[in-house]
Amino acid sequence: MLIQSLLKGVTAVDDNNILKGVVVNNPSPRENFINAVKSQISLVEYDMKPEGEPIKGKKWYKVVDKNAYTFVRYSVKKIKILPTQTDDKAALRVGTTYASLIKFYENLIKVAEAGELDDVLDNVAAEMIAERKASRERNAADPEYQAKREATKAKRETKLLENHGGSELFEHNKD
Repeated sequence: MLIQSLLKGVTAVDDNNILKGVVVNNPSPRENFINAVKSQISLVEYDMKPEGEPIKGKKWYKVVDKNAYTFVRYSVKKIKILPTQTDDKAALRVGTTYASLIKFYENLIKVAEAGELDDVLDNVAAEMIAERKASRERNAADPEYQAKREATKAKRETKLLENHGGSELFEHNKD
């Protein structure tokens, strides 16, 4: 197997402190959210003045008939931030132009930096973690899912072998 060639001569070390200074800490929900909002600002700016390489990312907004609409999201989840929103799927009208979207997003960043959205963001992040855990547990107990996963893994390994000529791919591990 390919993995065996890769792991030849590799050993596990039971010391969590070895890479402590090297491993990057996970950003907080607040940091993730602020980075996502900054990405939205970049997307809006590109839409206002499309120069250079298009910016990749899922847009939360739309400007239609002199109305600028947006959702507020944490990752894939839409979140409710306005008391009058009927639910988290309700769009927000934030103005009439792309510039009003930018102003809204800049103010949203200020609100997040002040910690005013921390409870909402922490709850959504915890909800997403719980959903992922439940999904992993469901998939682990599903023989059909496991069979598909193994087939995909075998297909990838076969493709690697075909593309790279087999175990010589990992010659560097021979000691």
